[in-house]
Amino acid sequence: MIAILRTLVIVLFILLQGFGSKGQTAAIDSLKNNFASLTNAQDQLKTLNEIAKDLQAIAQYQSALDYAGQALELANILGNDKAMGVAYNTMSIVYLRMSNYPKTIEYQLKGLEIAQKRGDKKDIAASFNNIGTVYRMQGNYEEALQSHLTALKLSEEINDIEGLATSHNNTGNVYYYLNDLDATILHYEAALKMCQQMGAKSGVMILSINIGNVYLAQEKYAEALSNYLLAVDMNEQVGNNNLLADNYNNIGLVYMAQEKYDEALQTHLLSLKLKEEVGDQTGIANSYKNIGLTYAKLNQLENAKEYLMHGLAVANNLNSKPLIAGFYEGLSTIAGDAGDYVGALASYKLYVQYKDSMLNETNIEKIAELRVSYEAEKKNTEIQLLSKQNEIQYLELATKKAEIAAEQIKTMQNQQEIEMLNKVKELNLVNLELQKEELSRNQLEIQIQKDNLEITALANELKDNELKRQKEIRTAIVMGFGVLLLLGGGIASFVFYKKQLEHRHQTTVMELKVLRSQMKPHFIFNALNSVHNYIFKNNNEKAGEYLVKFSQLMRTTLNNSLTEEVSLESEIATLRNYIDLEKANLNDKFSYSVYVDEAIDMENTLVHPMIIQPFVENAIWHGVAPKASTGHITIAITMQNNTLRCTIEDNGIGRLESKKLKENSIVKEESLGIKLTKERIQIINKHCKIEDCIVFTDLETGLRVDIALPSKQEF
Repeated sequence: MIAILRTLVIVLFILLQGFGSKGQTAAIDSLKNNFASLTNAQDQLKTLNEIAKDLQAIAQYQSALDYAGQALELANILGNDKAMGVAYNTMSIVYLRMSNYPKTIEYQLKGLEIAQKRGDKKDIAASFNNIGTVYRMQGNYEEALQSHLTALKLSEEINDIEGLATSHNNTGNVYYYLNDLDATILHYEAALKMCQQMGAKSGVMILSINIGNVYLAQEKYAEALSNYLLAVDMNEQVGNNNLLADNYNNIGLVYMAQEKYDEALQTHLLSLKLKEEVGDQTGIANSYKNIGLTYAKLNQLENAKEYLMHGLAVANNLNSKPLIAGFYEGLSTIAGDAGDYVGALASYKLYVQYKDSMLNETNIEKIAELRVSYEAEKKNTEIQLLSKQNEIQYLELATKKAEIAAEQIKTMQNQQEIEMLNKVKELNLVNLELQKEELSRNQLEIQIQKDNLEITALANELKDNELKRQKEIRTAIVMGFGVLLLLGGGIASFVFYKKQLEHRHQTTVMELKVLRSQMKPHFIFNALNSVHNYIFKNNNEKAGEYLVKFSQLMRTTLNNSLTEEVSLESEIATLRNYIDLEKANLNDKFSYSVYVDEAIDMENTLVHPMIIQPFVENAIWHGVAPKASTGHITIAITMQNNTLRCTIEDNGIGRLESKKLKENSIVKEESLGIKLTKERIQIINKHCKIEDCIVFTDLETGLRVDIALPSKQEF
């Protein structure tokens, strides 16, 4: 009895739609009567487009195409591009509703071309929305989302509420198919709010259906059915049998979920009837699928297979991957129920194949990137709008505060004086740091003198040992040839130890020379001069940042000079600090990039300090500084056969041009730093037998220096 009552209710709904569509039909008839009395061609063109659009809204698709075609011909004659775009858009939507996707794309691209020529963002957004819907129907969700987000951005730029509602609805549709229901409902609710604001009844009806679909997916059947029945009521005013058919289809899905299969079959059959009347091929395929699945639940497997095969043929003609996948899943189920396990497996494999082609890992990642990119761009736009609002408020407040402006200026001057005093204190602190560094250098020289005394003492000790050795040799002749060999080995050990001490002394002296060549007076002068300029220009923040970097570089240089080896990570950090200061000194005359091979453990890899800096300094002052345009320096560090290789490449003026300008060069002592570092590297590589330690290569523009160093690990 309950099933009969529900069927009667559904039939009553269908009857009511006939009455509901009368208002829309009357409006169209009024437009047609008005058209007959028009004499102005432009007015006739506008009316033809309005009639076509209204016919499309109530699913009278063929009539809509006829009127849109007449509008297109008249627009061509009158040269009215905007009207042509409207006609193309209407025809595209009609073909979309009829599931003729090639025609949809054809007319939509024509409309898009006209809209882009005219710079009409509203029409461009509409075109992208329709193109995105085709992509979604075909299961190309990445392209669909890209198109809808593009439309959404354009609508936001011109604050087109209608376009925003459409774009949010379409974007929600894509997320629904991707099973991201949280994102889906956010976009649907945004679109619904806008449609209610505009009084767009058709839009409210569509969104009621779509929100019902979300509830259905969440198994909230009462809420879903409530939204669907609301949409049925609204169709009395909208009069769109195509939307009504979609709604009946969804009501049938609710009955299916509630295991009310007889009621589900009746609603799906009604949906199929309406879809066949309007010619919506996608809707027809969906109805075939749902009818087939319902027959399967009623254990009428032959009927189920028949409807599914019919629907599959329609889906293949449409090239709709989501539909095709759904049919193969249904065919697999009923084949299994019939005991045809081979057929069930074959259909299931095809279902998985089509499903995976739509939702592979790459597509999902790209879709996530699109979503994050859109959200970030939207947030930036909101920040810009807020910034503009703040600027307006600031201007309004400025007029009110004119009376106290003089006092504020005086207060600011006092603050500036205080800040100047603070900067002077900071400069004094820097000078104190420099004094400490000078003291440390003196301590290093004392250490070297101690090493010299130690070497001298060792030499005297070796001399005494040599005298003893001669005496022992004479004694050894008597004691035997074996003892003589043993004594010779001891002497060789002493000689080797002496050479090791001499090598250590040579390295220490060279380290001191290199340290003295690093922080040149001109660099320190330029740095302090930059601080002075920042303070003079009242750029206190910049001066403070610069002082911090400068003091850090001084401190790091001093610390590293007292250590034989530092980590590659520390060396790179010091180098970056130095380059940033030189970059500021030259007013951003150059840019730079540092690349370290990911295979290198920077924290565990040890290098001698300040090895790379002289070559970078040479690239700055002799390469990119004299260049007329902005230069670039690239520093790359790689590992090859347990050898650390560093490449410094610049696009500066090159060695030949630098040589010509040598007399006018800003830094004249550069060659000393390079020479000392060359000797230092040769000493470091002496026992590693590394050939071609330093190679200079002249480039078409600039110079490349390749340095080879032994690789040493701390642990």
